[in-house]
Amino acid sequence: NFKEGNIILSVNAVSEEEEAKLCVSDTELTNEDSPLLAVLDIREFKDHKLIKCSNPSGGFTSFTIYKPNETHSLTGELIEPVVLPSGTTRKIESTFWLKWEDVLSYYTQINLCWNPSIYPFKKQIHSFWKNRYLPESEYPNLSGKFLDENYCVEYCPQFVFTIPPHKDDFEVRIFLQRHMRNFEQNGDRFISFKLFSFEGYRAIYPEDNLRAFQYSKREMCSDVFIFENSNSDESYVLAILKGDDIDKSDEVQFSLDVLSFIDIDVKELPEPVIEDSYQVKGKWNPKRPGGDLLSENSLNNPHYKVTVIEPVHIQIKAECEKNSIMLAVFEGGSKISETPFSNITKNKNPGCYSKGFSCLETTLEPGDYTVILCTEEA
Repeated sequence: NFKEGNIILSVNAVSEEEEAKLCVSDTELTNEDSPLLAVLDIREFKDHKLIKCSNPSGGFTSFTIYKPNETHSLTGELIEPVVLPSGTTRKIESTFWLKWEDVLSYYTQINLCWNPSIYPFKKQIHSFWKNRYLPESEYPNLSGKFLDENYCVEYCPQFVFTIPPHKDDFEVRIFLQRHMRNFEQNGDRFISFKLFSFEGYRAIYPEDNLRAFQYSKREMCSDVFIFENSNSDESYVLAILKGDDIDKSDEVQFSLDVLSFIDIDVKELPEPVIEDSYQVKGKWNPKRPGGDLLSENSLNNPHYKVTVIEPVHIQIKAECEKNSIMLAVFEGGSKISETPFSNITKNKNPGCYSKGFSCLETTLEPGDYTVILCTEEA
């Protein structure tokens, strides 16, 4: 992979004391403390494995250096090493060769990263998270778990990836970078993402993800997706998570880079347009509730009547303190004990219980409906 230019290598030395210092403070090591050397080439010479390094910033060393033969510079032939007397140092030149044994002796870290130039297709999108807790926010009725990405990712920035038919498996790499106003901010949840199947609308439940990236302790993160061969178009949704509320500004910006071996379409999903919203507060019946709509205890679940005047696309959300809950809606507008069995069995629901939050999105024709909030917990 290195010879083919797929990866980039570097080496640097960090002592145990320096590593401990880095773990407990924001101290950065200088090049003289820990020179970072870019690896340019790897060869074998007279039974030695050698690596060609570059150190543009200079520095000092006390180990053995191989140098190119000046009379054979075009062929890159090497000569015997320059051996330094014990205890002496010399300034490192910009380009030199090292024995692999010296790398292991004097350097404690080998850094490997991917080379972005190997991807022929690259797309970059700049976007932002809105501060939805501002009084003038366009979502004044939303709070709590509705805006908490641990429960609901609907209001996180989301992007649709459309992948054309492809015979072979191929990879897509994403690179996320959060634009920080202050790099001295403390925290360990700067940025993350979750990948979902695209069902024609924005992803809602974070636990429905196909793949998730742990929150990065830095302002950036990167990952690779492998997509298997397919004879038809495939679409996925990528939700970008911020993880903290350190930055209280109106907008917190980020950049998304998408690199791939075939041309794919990447578009940001528009946010939902809310024409009207209503909010109702309630409480659980002291009697034991029922999780199953066909259970006799379901009579104790909160019931609400909704009258639809004209066809409408509706989204119903519920949150509670700690119970796992699920919304359900069926025709009738009456309590479950007064509703025909056939109506109950045709109820619409999100299909799963979720801790502290539930969302149901559907289209309703004119008529009366019953909305019921179910829980499996007393």
